[in-house]
Amino acid sequence: MPKNQYLQKQALVLKFGARGSQPGFFTWPRGIAVGPDNTIVVADSSNHRVQIFDEQGQNRFWLGGYGNGEGEFDCLAGVAVNRIGQYIIADRYNHRIQIFDPSGHFLRTFGSQGSTDGKFSRGRQGT
Repeated sequence: MPKNQYLQKQALVLKFGARGSQPGFFTWPRGIAVGPDNTIVVADSSNHRVQIFDEQGQNRFWLGGYGNGEGEFDCLAGVAVNRIGQYIIADRYNHRIQIFDPSGHFLRTFGSQGSTDGKFSRGRQGT
């Protein structure tokens, strides 16, 4: 299909959120993923949280908050959802990955600061 025909077919499907810290608002969103149940998952970086929305963009819940404990974040770098609905979060300045179940309960974490295998520097895998 020629590019101009493709561009003519573009249409806004869904729009939600604005700048802010309330549920459903964002400050520097840095990643988005869609779960197997069509939930929309957003890494809300400067609010140090992950927000989970239904397929219409309604806020279901959020997880996180600022800190370095289990379930806390220091500036998110990205988010992914695996085939069983677990949230995999790149916790940038804590130099780790955190994993949560589909209900938002903390499961485990891995990684630490460094540049060797299995370590991270600002959420990027070391070489």
